[in-house]
Amino acid sequence: MEAYQLQRVAEQRNIMMQAFANQLVKSTKGSKKNPKPKYTKFEQLFNEEKEIDKVRSNFEIDYVSVAKDELNPEKIFAKRLAEYKKMKAERLSSSNSKKRGG
Repeated sequence: MEAYQLQRVAEQRNIMMQAFANQLVKSTKGSKKNPKPKYTKFEQLFNEEKEIDKVRSNFEIDYVSVAKDELNPEKIFAKRLAEYKKMKAERLSSSNSKKRGG
């Protein structure tokens, strides 16, 4: 059942790709003198990752979206802090080895 719904998401993506192509030709915003396309990126029209996340979260109890996991501010901060501490430790060890004549 999950595979079928993921297949439907792929079909929706194809339909939206066609709609996006049609929109590029027809749909605009702004004045008649200076029209601009309503959508400049395909992702503004259809977010495939979001649709896949919906399907997978219905079938997998412990599913966590990779995109949501990456955007977690606490995890981003913790990762950057760990990188900073590692760089600082490397800098200190390299400066100590230079002082010793290493």
